[in-house]
Amino acid sequence: MRIWINKISNSTFFKYISILFISNIILTASSFFSNIYIVRNLSPSDYGVFNSLLALLMLTIHPLGVFSLVIARFVSLFYSLKEFQKLFNSIKKFSMNVLFLSILCLFIFFLFRENIAYFLKIPSSGLITFTGIVIFSSYLSSLPGGILQGIQEFKGLGLCMIFSGITKFIFIVIFIELGLRIFGALSGYIGSNLLVLGLGTVLILSKFKKETKIQKVESIEAQKEYTSDIPSIYKYFSLVFLTTTAYMFISNIDMILVKHFFTPDEAGSYAVAQLVGRIVFYVATPITLVMFPKITERIATKQSTLPLLKKSLLYTGVLVSLAVMFINIFPEIIFKIITGRINSTVILLGRFYSINMALMVFINIMMYYFLSLHTISFALIIITGGLLEAVLIYLFHHSLFNILFILFFVFVFILFLSFVAIFLNKSCQYN
Repeated sequence: MRIWINKISNSTFFKYISILFISNIILTASSFFSNIYIVRNLSPSDYGVFNSLLALLMLTIHPLGVFSLVIARFVSLFYSLKEFQKLFNSIKKFSMNVLFLSILCLFIFFLFRENIAYFLKIPSSGLITFTGIVIFSSYLSSLPGGILQGIQEFKGLGLCMIFSGITKFIFIVIFIELGLRIFGALSGYIGSNLLVLGLGTVLILSKFKKETKIQKVESIEAQKEYTSDIPSIYKYFSLVFLTTTAYMFISNIDMILVKHFFTPDEAGSYAVAQLVGRIVFYVATPITLVMFPKITERIATKQSTLPLLKKSLLYTGVLVSLAVMFINIFPEIIFKIITGRINSTVILLGRFYSINMALMVFINIMMYYFLSLHTISFALIIITGGLLEAVLIYLFHHSLFNILFILFFVFVFILFLSFVAIFLNKSCQYN
Protein backbone atom coordinates (compact mmCIF):
# COMPACT_ATOMS: atom_id res chain seq x y z
CA MET A 1 0.00 0.00 0.00
CA ARG A 2 2.82 2.36 0.96
CA ILE A 3 4.68 1.54 -2.27
CA TRP A 4 1.54 2.26 -4.30
CA ILE A 5 1.04 5.61 -2.53
CA ASN A 6 4.70 6.58 -3.08
CA LYS A 7 4.42 5.65 -6.75
CA ILE A 8 1.39 7.90 -7.19
CA SER A 9 2.79 10.82 -5.20
CA ASN A 10 6.06 10.74 -7.15
CA SER A 11 4.43 10.71 -10.60
CA THR A 12 4.56 13.96 -12.57
CA PHE A 13 0.89 13.51 -13.51
CA PHE A 14 -0.12 13.57 -9.84
CA LYS A 15 2.17 16.54 -9.11
CA TYR A 16 0.69 18.62 -11.93
CA ILE A 17 -2.85 17.77 -10.82
CA SER A 18 -1.95 18.80 -7.26
CA ILE A 19 -0.54 22.13 -8.47
CA LEU A 20 -3.65 22.95 -10.48
CA PHE A 21 -5.93 21.68 -7.71
CA ILE A 22 -4.41 24.13 -5.23
CA SER A 23 -4.44 26.90 -7.84
CA ASN A 24 -8.09 26.23 -8.60
CA ILE A 25 -8.99 26.41 -4.89
CA ILE A 26 -7.28 29.80 -4.58
CA LEU A 27 -8.95 31.04 -7.78
CA THR A 28 -12.38 29.87 -6.60
CA ALA A 29 -11.90 31.38 -3.14
CA SER A 30 -10.79 34.70 -4.66
CA SER A 31 -13.83 34.75 -6.96
CA PHE A 32 -16.08 33.95 -4.00
CA PHE A 33 -14.70 36.85 -1.94
CA SER A 34 -14.94 39.14 -4.97
CA ASN A 35 -18.63 38.30 -5.33
CA ILE A 36 -19.25 38.77 -1.61
CA TYR A 37 -17.55 42.18 -1.70
CA ILE A 38 -19.58 43.27 -4.72
CA VAL A 39 -22.85 42.13 -3.11
CA ARG A 40 -22.12 44.00 0.11
CA ASN A 41 -20.87 47.22 -1.47
CA LEU A 42 -23.32 47.75 -4.32
CA SER A 43 -26.93 48.75 -3.81
CA PRO A 44 -29.56 46.09 -4.66
CA SER A 45 -30.41 47.90 -7.91
CA ASP A 46 -26.74 48.28 -8.87
CA TYR A 47 -26.08 44.63 -8.12
CA GLY A 48 -29.06 43.65 -10.27
CA VAL A 49 -27.57 45.61 -13.18
CA PHE A 50 -24.12 44.11 -12.58
CA ASN A 51 -25.56 40.58 -12.46
CA SER A 52 -27.35 41.14 -15.79
CA LEU A 53 -24.11 42.37 -17.36
CA LEU A 54 -22.26 39.39 -15.89
CA ALA A 55 -24.80 36.98 -17.41
CA LEU A 56 -24.37 38.74 -20.77
CA LEU A 57 -20.61 38.44 -20.36
CA MET A 58 -20.78 34.70 -19.61
CA LEU A 59 -23.01 34.13 -22.62
CA THR A 60 -20.72 36.04 -24.97
CA ILE A 61 -17.44 34.45 -23.91
CA HIS A 62 -18.66 30.84 -24.38
CA PRO A 63 -16.48 30.48 -27.53
CA LEU A 64 -13.44 31.13 -25.30
CA GLY A 65 -13.59 27.58 -23.99
CA VAL A 66 -13.65 26.28 -27.55
CA PHE A 67 -10.71 28.47 -28.60
CA SER A 68 -8.68 27.47 -25.54
CA LEU A 69 -9.25 23.78 -26.18
CA VAL A 70 -8.33 24.05 -29.87
CA ILE A 71 -5.23 26.10 -29.03
CA ALA A 72 -4.16 23.60 -26.35
CA ARG A 73 -4.62 20.64 -28.69
CA PHE A 74 -2.61 21.93 -31.66
CA VAL A 75 0.07 23.63 -29.57
CA SER A 76 0.49 20.37 -27.67
CA LEU A 77 0.65 18.41 -30.93
CA PHE A 78 3.31 20.61 -32.54
CA TYR A 79 5.25 20.99 -29.30
CA SER A 80 5.35 17.22 -28.73
CA LEU A 81 6.66 16.65 -32.27
CA LYS A 82 9.19 19.50 -31.88
CA GLU A 83 7.75 21.18 -34.97
CA PHE A 84 8.48 24.66 -33.68
CA GLN A 85 7.88 26.50 -36.94
CA LYS A 86 4.35 25.09 -37.07
CA LEU A 87 3.99 25.87 -33.39
CA PHE A 88 4.87 29.54 -33.87
CA ASN A 89 2.69 29.80 -36.96
CA SER A 90 -0.28 28.27 -35.14
CA ILE A 91 0.12 30.63 -32.20
CA LYS A 92 0.27 33.58 -34.59
CA LYS A 93 -2.82 32.37 -36.44
CA PHE A 94 -4.78 31.73 -33.25
CA SER A 95 -3.77 35.12 -31.87
CA MET A 96 -4.97 36.94 -34.98
CA ASN A 97 -8.29 35.06 -34.95
CA VAL A 98 -8.89 35.80 -31.27
CA LEU A 99 -7.93 39.45 -31.76
CA PHE A 100 -10.34 39.74 -34.69
CA LEU A 101 -13.16 38.12 -32.71
CA SER A 102 -12.53 40.33 -29.67
CA ILE A 103 -12.57 43.50 -31.80
CA LEU A 104 -15.76 42.30 -33.51
CA CYS A 105 -17.48 41.75 -30.14
CA LEU A 106 -16.40 45.17 -28.92
CA PHE A 107 -17.68 46.80 -32.12
CA ILE A 108 -21.05 45.01 -31.86
CA PHE A 109 -21.48 46.02 -28.23
CA PHE A 110 -20.63 49.63 -29.06
CA LEU A 111 -22.89 49.70 -32.12
CA PHE A 112 -25.92 48.22 -30.34
CA ARG A 113 -25.27 49.63 -26.87
CA GLU A 114 -28.55 51.58 -26.78
CA ASN A 115 -30.62 48.57 -27.90
CA ILE A 116 -28.99 46.20 -25.41
CA ALA A 117 -29.34 48.71 -22.58
CA TYR A 118 -33.03 49.16 -23.39
CA PHE A 119 -33.69 45.40 -23.54
CA LEU A 120 -31.91 44.70 -20.22
CA LYS A 121 -33.34 47.86 -18.61
CA ILE A 122 -29.87 49.20 -17.84
CA PRO A 123 -29.81 52.94 -17.13
CA SER A 124 -26.52 53.73 -18.90
CA SER A 125 -25.50 52.55 -22.36
CA GLY A 126 -21.91 53.26 -21.31
CA LEU A 127 -22.07 50.15 -19.16
CA ILE A 128 -22.77 48.09 -22.29
CA THR A 129 -19.72 49.54 -24.03
CA PHE A 130 -17.66 48.90 -20.91
CA THR A 131 -18.87 45.29 -20.84
CA GLY A 132 -17.66 45.05 -24.45
CA ILE A 133 -14.21 46.10 -23.21
CA VAL A 134 -14.36 43.38 -20.53
CA ILE A 135 -15.16 40.84 -23.25
CA PHE A 136 -12.32 42.21 -25.42
CA SER A 137 -9.82 41.76 -22.57
CA SER A 138 -11.26 38.32 -21.68
CA TYR A 139 -10.68 37.01 -25.20
CA LEU A 140 -7.09 38.25 -25.23
CA SER A 141 -6.31 36.86 -21.76
CA SER A 142 -7.55 33.41 -22.81
CA LEU A 143 -4.63 32.95 -25.21
CA PRO A 144 -1.83 32.37 -22.65
CA GLY A 145 -3.87 29.77 -20.77
CA GLY A 146 -4.42 27.61 -23.84
CA ILE A 147 -0.78 27.90 -24.90
CA LEU A 148 0.58 27.14 -21.40
CA GLN A 149 -1.70 24.10 -21.20
CA GLY A 150 -0.55 22.96 -24.64
CA ILE A 151 3.16 23.15 -23.81
CA GLN A 152 2.42 21.52 -20.42
CA GLU A 153 3.70 24.45 -18.41
CA PHE A 154 1.29 23.64 -15.59
CA LYS A 155 3.16 25.60 -12.93
CA GLY A 156 2.83 28.71 -15.05
CA LEU A 157 -0.84 27.94 -15.74
CA GLY A 158 -1.48 27.56 -12.03
CA LEU A 159 0.34 30.83 -11.35
CA CYS A 160 -1.87 32.60 -13.90
CA MET A 161 -4.99 31.16 -12.26
CA ILE A 162 -3.91 32.38 -8.82
CA PHE A 163 -2.81 35.74 -10.18
CA SER A 164 -6.13 36.16 -12.00
CA GLY A 165 -8.24 35.55 -8.90
CA ILE A 166 -6.21 37.66 -6.48
CA THR A 167 -5.67 40.67 -8.80
CA LYS A 168 -9.36 40.70 -9.75
CA PHE A 169 -10.32 40.87 -6.08
CA ILE A 170 -7.79 43.66 -5.39
CA PHE A 171 -8.87 45.75 -8.39
CA ILE A 172 -12.56 45.34 -7.56
CA VAL A 173 -11.98 46.55 -4.01
CA ILE A 174 -9.87 49.52 -5.13
CA PHE A 175 -12.21 50.71 -7.89
CA ILE A 176 -15.41 50.30 -5.88
CA GLU A 177 -13.82 52.14 -2.93
CA LEU A 178 -13.02 54.95 -5.37
CA GLY A 179 -16.77 55.29 -5.92
CA LEU A 180 -16.94 53.77 -9.42
CA ARG A 181 -19.70 51.30 -8.38
CA ILE A 182 -20.66 49.06 -11.35
CA PHE A 183 -17.86 50.49 -13.50
CA GLY A 184 -15.47 49.65 -10.66
CA ALA A 185 -16.61 46.03 -10.49
CA LEU A 186 -16.21 45.65 -14.25
CA SER A 187 -12.83 47.41 -14.14
CA GLY A 188 -11.60 44.67 -11.81
CA TYR A 189 -12.17 42.13 -14.57
CA ILE A 190 -10.39 44.29 -17.16
CA GLY A 191 -7.36 44.96 -14.96
CA SER A 192 -7.01 41.31 -14.02
CA ASN A 193 -7.35 40.13 -17.64
CA LEU A 194 -4.66 42.52 -18.88
CA LEU A 195 -2.22 41.55 -16.12
CA VAL A 196 -2.80 37.83 -16.76
CA LEU A 197 -2.19 38.47 -20.47
CA GLY A 198 1.13 40.10 -19.61
CA LEU A 199 2.18 37.43 -17.10
CA GLY A 200 1.20 34.59 -19.42
CA THR A 201 3.11 36.11 -22.32
CA VAL A 202 6.26 36.41 -20.20
CA LEU A 203 5.96 32.79 -19.02
CA ILE A 204 5.46 31.52 -22.58
CA LEU A 205 8.45 33.43 -23.95
CA SER A 206 10.56 32.21 -21.05
CA LYS A 207 9.54 28.60 -21.69
CA PHE A 208 10.38 28.80 -25.40
CA LYS A 209 13.70 30.50 -24.73
CA LYS A 210 14.64 27.92 -22.12
CA GLU A 211 13.55 24.70 -23.82
CA THR A 212 13.53 25.21 -27.56
CA LYS A 213 16.58 27.48 -27.77
CA ILE A 214 15.72 28.27 -31.34
CA GLN A 215 14.87 31.43 -33.16
CA LYS A 216 11.79 31.79 -35.29
CA VAL A 217 12.99 31.67 -38.89
CA GLU A 218 10.47 32.33 -41.64
CA SER A 219 10.50 29.49 -44.13
CA ILE A 220 8.32 29.31 -47.24
CA GLU A 221 8.25 25.53 -47.03
CA ALA A 222 7.36 25.54 -43.33
CA GLN A 223 4.64 28.07 -44.04
CA LYS A 224 3.23 25.79 -46.77
CA GLU A 225 3.28 22.83 -44.38
CA TYR A 226 1.38 24.83 -41.79
CA THR A 227 -1.11 26.12 -44.38
CA SER A 228 -2.01 22.51 -45.17
CA ASP A 229 -2.90 22.08 -41.47
CA ILE A 230 -5.36 24.99 -41.41
CA PRO A 231 -8.37 22.98 -42.71
CA SER A 232 -7.82 20.39 -39.98
CA ILE A 233 -7.68 23.16 -37.37
CA TYR A 234 -11.03 24.59 -38.47
CA LYS A 235 -12.48 21.08 -38.68
CA TYR A 236 -11.35 20.44 -35.13
CA PHE A 237 -12.79 23.77 -34.01
CA SER A 238 -16.18 22.67 -35.39
CA LEU A 239 -15.92 19.35 -33.54
CA VAL A 240 -15.06 21.05 -30.24
CA PHE A 241 -17.84 23.61 -30.64
CA LEU A 242 -20.41 20.88 -31.39
CA THR A 243 -19.29 18.66 -28.50
CA THR A 244 -19.01 21.38 -25.85
CA THR A 245 -22.35 22.89 -26.88
CA ALA A 246 -24.01 19.48 -26.51
CA TYR A 247 -22.27 19.09 -23.15
CA MET A 248 -23.63 22.47 -22.02
CA PHE A 249 -27.09 21.32 -23.13
CA ILE A 250 -27.11 18.19 -20.93
CA SER A 251 -25.66 20.25 -18.07
CA ASN A 252 -28.37 22.91 -18.10
CA ILE A 253 -31.52 21.59 -19.81
CA ASP A 254 -32.76 20.02 -16.57
CA MET A 255 -32.81 23.40 -14.81
CA ILE A 256 -34.56 25.07 -17.75
CA LEU A 257 -37.28 22.41 -17.88
CA VAL A 258 -37.68 22.39 -14.10
CA LYS A 259 -38.21 26.15 -14.23
CA HIS A 260 -40.88 25.56 -16.89
CA PHE A 261 -42.78 22.63 -15.36
CA PHE A 262 -42.55 23.28 -11.61
CA THR A 263 -43.59 26.07 -9.26
CA PRO A 264 -41.13 28.91 -8.46
CA ASP A 265 -40.52 27.48 -4.97
CA GLU A 266 -39.82 23.99 -6.33
CA ALA A 267 -37.56 25.38 -9.03
CA GLY A 268 -35.74 27.42 -6.37
CA SER A 269 -35.22 24.32 -4.21
CA TYR A 270 -33.85 22.43 -7.22
CA ALA A 271 -31.52 25.33 -8.05
CA VAL A 272 -30.10 25.35 -4.52
CA ALA A 273 -29.62 21.57 -4.61
CA GLN A 274 -27.90 21.95 -7.98
CA LEU A 275 -25.60 24.66 -6.62
CA VAL A 276 -24.45 22.42 -3.77
CA GLY A 277 -24.23 19.30 -5.95
CA ARG A 278 -21.99 21.06 -8.45
CA ILE A 279 -19.29 21.31 -5.76
CA VAL A 280 -18.43 17.74 -6.80
CA PHE A 281 -17.82 18.89 -10.36
CA TYR A 282 -15.26 21.57 -9.52
CA VAL A 283 -12.90 19.33 -7.52
CA ALA A 284 -11.91 17.35 -10.63
CA THR A 285 -11.32 20.29 -13.01
CA PRO A 286 -7.49 20.15 -12.69
CA ILE A 287 -7.45 16.55 -13.95
CA THR A 288 -8.83 17.48 -17.37
CA LEU A 289 -6.41 20.41 -17.64
CA VAL A 290 -3.46 18.05 -17.22
CA MET A 291 -4.90 15.03 -19.04
CA PHE A 292 -5.81 16.74 -22.32
CA PRO A 293 -2.32 17.84 -23.49
CA LYS A 294 -0.75 14.67 -22.07
CA ILE A 295 -3.01 12.46 -24.18
CA THR A 296 -2.43 14.67 -27.23
CA GLU A 297 1.31 14.16 -26.71
CA ARG A 298 0.86 10.38 -26.53
CA ILE A 299 -1.15 10.39 -29.76
CA ALA A 300 1.54 12.46 -31.49
CA THR A 301 4.26 10.03 -30.37
CA LYS A 302 2.16 6.90 -31.18
CA GLN A 303 1.82 5.74 -27.58
CA SER A 304 -1.21 4.09 -26.00
CA THR A 305 -3.57 6.59 -24.40
CA LEU A 306 -5.47 4.06 -22.30
CA PRO A 307 -3.05 3.97 -19.32
CA LEU A 308 -3.37 7.74 -18.92
CA LEU A 309 -7.16 7.54 -19.22
CA LYS A 310 -7.28 4.85 -16.54
CA LYS A 311 -5.09 6.95 -14.27
CA SER A 312 -7.31 10.00 -14.85
CA LEU A 313 -10.45 8.01 -14.07
CA LEU A 314 -8.80 6.63 -10.92
CA TYR A 315 -7.83 10.08 -9.59
CA THR A 316 -11.27 11.40 -10.56
CA GLY A 317 -12.96 8.56 -8.70
CA VAL A 318 -11.01 9.30 -5.53
CA LEU A 319 -11.74 13.05 -5.61
CA VAL A 320 -15.44 12.82 -6.46
CA SER A 321 -15.96 10.03 -3.91
CA LEU A 322 -14.53 12.23 -1.17
CA ALA A 323 -16.65 15.17 -2.31
CA VAL A 324 -19.86 13.11 -2.49
CA MET A 325 -19.16 11.58 0.93
CA PHE A 326 -18.59 15.02 2.45
CA ILE A 327 -21.84 16.40 1.01
CA ASN A 328 -23.83 13.37 2.16
CA ILE A 329 -22.30 13.20 5.65
CA PHE A 330 -22.33 16.94 6.42
CA PRO A 331 -25.15 18.37 4.29
CA GLU A 332 -26.49 20.66 7.03
CA ILE A 333 -23.15 22.43 7.39
CA ILE A 334 -22.75 22.94 3.64
CA PHE A 335 -26.30 24.21 3.09
CA LYS A 336 -26.01 26.49 6.11
CA ILE A 337 -22.81 28.06 4.78
CA ILE A 338 -24.10 28.51 1.22
CA THR A 339 -27.77 29.39 1.75
CA GLY A 340 -27.90 30.45 5.39
CA ARG A 341 -30.78 28.05 6.11
CA ILE A 342 -31.55 24.33 6.27
CA ASN A 343 -34.38 22.61 4.39
CA SER A 344 -34.76 18.82 4.67
CA THR A 345 -36.21 18.45 1.15
CA VAL A 346 -33.46 20.54 -0.42
CA ILE A 347 -30.83 18.58 1.49
CA LEU A 348 -32.19 15.29 0.13
CA LEU A 349 -32.25 16.73 -3.39
CA GLY A 350 -28.68 17.94 -2.93
CA ARG A 351 -27.52 14.49 -1.85
CA PHE A 352 -28.99 12.86 -4.96
CA TYR A 353 -27.70 15.65 -7.19
CA SER A 354 -24.15 15.19 -5.88
CA ILE A 355 -24.23 11.57 -7.11
CA ASN A 356 -25.39 12.72 -10.54
CA MET A 357 -22.62 15.31 -10.60
CA ALA A 358 -20.09 12.56 -9.87
CA LEU A 359 -21.27 10.83 -13.04
CA MET A 360 -21.12 14.17 -14.86
CA VAL A 361 -17.47 14.55 -13.87
CA PHE A 362 -16.68 11.20 -15.52
CA ILE A 363 -18.58 12.32 -18.63
CA ASN A 364 -16.40 15.46 -18.65
CA ILE A 365 -13.27 13.30 -18.51
CA MET A 366 -14.55 11.21 -21.41
CA MET A 367 -15.37 14.34 -23.41
CA TYR A 368 -11.82 15.67 -23.12
CA TYR A 369 -10.43 12.22 -23.89
CA PHE A 370 -12.41 11.85 -27.11
CA LEU A 371 -11.66 15.44 -28.14
CA SER A 372 -7.96 14.69 -27.77
CA LEU A 373 -8.50 11.72 -30.12
CA HIS A 374 -10.17 14.05 -32.65
CA THR A 375 -13.15 11.74 -33.15
CA ILE A 376 -16.82 12.62 -33.55
CA SER A 377 -18.14 9.50 -31.79
CA PHE A 378 -18.52 11.18 -28.39
CA ALA A 379 -20.28 14.17 -29.94
CA LEU A 380 -22.89 11.81 -31.35
CA ILE A 381 -23.18 10.03 -28.00
CA ILE A 382 -23.68 13.21 -25.99
CA ILE A 383 -26.16 14.66 -28.50
CA THR A 384 -28.17 11.45 -28.24
CA GLY A 385 -27.98 11.62 -24.46
CA GLY A 386 -29.09 15.25 -24.43
CA LEU A 387 -32.13 14.55 -26.61
CA LEU A 388 -33.01 11.54 -24.46
CA GLU A 389 -32.71 13.66 -21.30
CA ALA A 390 -35.01 16.38 -22.66
CA VAL A 391 -37.63 13.89 -23.90
CA LEU A 392 -37.69 11.90 -20.65
CA ILE A 393 -38.00 15.02 -18.49
CA TYR A 394 -40.79 16.30 -20.75
CA LEU A 395 -42.69 13.01 -20.42
CA PHE A 396 -42.00 12.09 -16.77
CA HIS A 397 -41.71 15.33 -14.78
CA HIS A 398 -43.97 14.12 -11.96
CA SER A 399 -41.59 15.23 -9.20
CA LEU A 400 -38.14 16.71 -8.68
CA PHE A 401 -36.86 13.28 -7.65
CA ASN A 402 -38.08 11.92 -10.99
CA ILE A 403 -35.85 14.50 -12.67
CA LEU A 404 -32.86 13.30 -10.66
CA PHE A 405 -33.54 9.64 -11.53
CA ILE A 406 -33.78 10.59 -15.22
CA LEU A 407 -30.42 12.37 -15.02
CA PHE A 408 -28.89 9.32 -13.35
CA PHE A 409 -30.18 7.01 -16.07
CA VAL A 410 -29.06 9.30 -18.92
CA PHE A 411 -25.59 9.88 -17.47
CA VAL A 412 -25.03 6.13 -16.97
CA PHE A 413 -26.25 5.58 -20.54
CA ILE A 414 -23.74 8.15 -21.89
CA LEU A 415 -20.88 6.61 -19.93
CA PHE A 416 -21.78 3.10 -21.11
CA LEU A 417 -21.77 4.17 -24.76
CA SER A 418 -18.48 6.04 -24.18
CA PHE A 419 -16.72 2.93 -22.92
CA VAL A 420 -18.14 0.94 -25.83
CA ALA A 421 -16.77 3.59 -28.22
CA ILE A 422 -13.35 3.34 -26.59
CA PHE A 423 -13.40 -0.44 -27.01
CA LEU A 424 -14.23 -0.03 -30.70
CA ASN A 425 -11.83 2.86 -31.36
CA LYS A 426 -8.47 1.48 -32.44
CA SER A 427 -6.81 4.92 -32.20
CA CYS A 428 -6.88 4.53 -28.41
CA GLN A 429 -4.59 1.53 -28.50
CA TYR A 430 -1.20 2.22 -29.97
CA ASN A 431 1.43 -0.32 -29.04
